[in-house]
Amino acid sequence: GRSATLLSISIPEAQALGAVLAALHKAFDHVVDGAQMGSLSLKTELRGCSVGLIHRDPHASNILFHAGRVSGIVDFDLVCNGPRMFDFAYLAVSLLADAWSDSGARERFDSVLVAILRGYETHTQLRPREIACIPFLLEEIEEMFIALGRTTGNRPIDRKSTRLNS
Repeated sequence: GRSATLLSISIPEAQALGAVLAALHKAFDHVVDGAQMGSLSLKTELRGCSVGLIHRDPHASNILFHAGRVSGIVDFDLVCNGPRMFDFAYLAVSLLADAWSDSGARERFDSVLVAILRGYETHTQLRPREIACIPFLLEEIEEMFIALGRTTGNRPIDRKSTRLNS
């Protein structure tokens, strides 16, 4: 399969991404020893958000497409307990960060973000509080990306600062 980018992903594919994330979260509900997993530590208080096992690293390169459909999800080594909207927000920020230098791709961000969310809701209805948590998660994940860029010496990430409100 191929990875998605903000320029390459169609709206139906973005909806499929959201639906697959929701299906993955439902599948994780059946993991018997999930209580033995570590928990994601966030500085933002996210009361009211559904918590369960999450992929923790669902960036676009870890979700593959073939013939317009999600054909696979890889890299489960960071699975942990956390707010389910973390996976949604992490995917969104990864798409934006990968396309930051392309203004055409950045212009598609809002419509792709909405499509992913709508796809998620085809499997799992989100409560208003969960939707309200999304901006806080987006900001926290941006900070994680920037810190990673600084830690790994990735100067382009550090310099461009993926701030969504820029």
